[in-house]
Amino acid sequence: MSQMDSNAQDSNFPDRGPAVFAVTTATLALATLFVAARMVSRAGIVRRTGADDYTMVLAWLIALFMSLSINLGARRGLGRHDKDIDPASHASLRMCEYVFSILYVRITRPLRGRTFLLHRNSFRRSWRPRHRSSFFI
Repeated sequence: MSQMDSNAQDSNFPDRGPAVFAVTTATLALATLFVAARMVSRAGIVRRTGADDYTMVLAWLIALFMSLSINLGARRGLGRHDKDIDPASHASLRMCEYVFSILYVRITRPLRGRTFLLHRNSFRRSWRPRHRSSFFI
């Protein structure tokens, strides 16, 4: 009976965890679909991969781990008010938030590099050595 009371009590406060989990999983699935399609078209059909493809896979891997940390955090109480989070889950939730913040900062460099390399390859004929310095800005 205490289990039923606990479940009834847990439903009395707002919990956005399931929505966070669903949106993160759907976004990761969509990103996986596009990355897989790009790699199949480049490696399987064109048979030529470049640095932009490798940086895209690197960014996807970082996004995968970032999504896993968000989903684990959603299971630990992410999306609830602090007072509604189970005290036993505070440490693991904070660890998930810390991992997310580290990965979020780390994903920006491969994404910017991938965008730069994609544009460089798209406009290869107009590529000039003086434009290389824009990559490091």
